[in-house]
Amino acid sequence: MTVPTMLAVLVLVVGVPLNVYVTAHLWRLSLVSPRIKVLRERAIVSTFVLIIVLLFGLVFVNNDMPSPVLPFDETKLFTRLAMLTLAIVPALYWLRIYGRP
Repeated sequence: MTVPTMLAVLVLVVGVPLNVYVTAHLWRLSLVSPRIKVLRERAIVSTFVLIIVLLFGLVFVNNDMPSPVLPFDETKLFTRLAMLTLAIVPALYWLRIYGRP
């Protein structure tokens, strides 16, 4: 197994479960203390990070397969859409919360 393939597997085996735990924990805390808005904000961002980590982990493993499940053009579309989502959604949410004078 090559180093890039090992890193792809580590993203799925370590990174995804860790982000699932953190996301679930933040959502629980946010629901217990709804007045603390920063917890909800962190939970939302953590959810998007989890989705991006999972998507990229799956794309990494897909690209390392001898015959990939998804063609190259589809993985390009998914990764670029994920980056666009990560760039826009948290920024718009933060502007909604903190952008008012």
